[in-house]
Amino acid sequence: MSVFFLCRASMNVLVSVVLGVLVISARDSAAMSDGFVAIPPDVTDVVGVRLEDESIAAAIEVFEGGKSEGAIESLVKVIKDPNSAKNVERDGELRAGLGVIYARAGDFPKAKAMLESAMKEKESASLRPRVRVLLAAVAGAQKEGTTGSKDLKEREAWLKAVENVRRDLEVKLEDRDKAVSRAVEDGKWPELKELVAKSRETAEEVDAIEVGRKKSDEIVSKHRDELEKMSKGIGEEIQDHKNLMNRIKPRKQAHGPNNRERRTLLADEKIDHREMIEKLEAAQRVIDEARGVSDFESKGNTKKKSKRK
Repeated sequence: MSVFFLCRASMNVLVSVVLGVLVISARDSAAMSDGFVAIPPDVTDVVGVRLEDESIAAAIEVFEGGKSEGAIESLVKVIKDPNSAKNVERDGELRAGLGVIYARAGDFPKAKAMLESAMKEKESASLRPRVRVLLAAVAGAQKEGTTGSKDLKEREAWLKAVENVRRDLEVKLEDRDKAVSRAVEDGKWPELKELVAKSRETAEEVDAIEVGRKKSDEIVSKHRDELEKMSKGIGEEIQDHKNLMNRIKPRKQAHGPNNRERRTLLADEKIDHREMIEKLEAAQRVIDEARGVSDFESKGNTKKKSKRK
């Protein structure tokens, strides 16, 4: 008899577990159908840029559950942990996540200060484009006259603020690419490196925006196409100078002052072409580096790298 009751008890436990799983699955399916998406470990979908720390995900979940103070305290605690401080990249991400929560809670001064602190270390270079986007989202919200959590507390409101940043960056990137193109056309070589650096910085900020990923990819792809067009144009100009230089040959004439003068002029003309080729090649290198060094981490725009032997 005891064996019978033991088996029956075991069966009841099993049935309870199965039913529990079915209830949870049904609840999750219903939630998905209502448009709710569980916060992923990298919190990208709720922040709008790529962040990966699970502590941020947990804090945002608490915040969206209506406990802003608890969310802030949980991240502050993790940031103060000595183990977190040892990892500069993680420390920066945690500060960025806390900055987002401050912004969504309506405390813009603290949000700005926390986000700026996320970029303080040299080692956090890869994080900077993402943080600059978040700072721009906060600045944009202030510019539009937002007064507190009423405006950015909802996830959709925050993501819209990030999307607005991309809209502004798209215009800025087009202007900066035009400035690079004008500098190439006018031969303003000393200015070119700085102009290309600014253009690349803006492209990296666009690429950092994950909300509406397809649009970010399109903007970055267009930017890279513009740079490629410039590089090809410079390459054609280099070849033209090389062809002209190769055609410069002194005629076979008797020695004399006129012939020596002609030879000097021809030599000077070759030097002019050679100097122009060197300037054009330097300009082409600057543009090609901006095109290919980072690949801007674009999904769908990344180049396949050949394996080194």
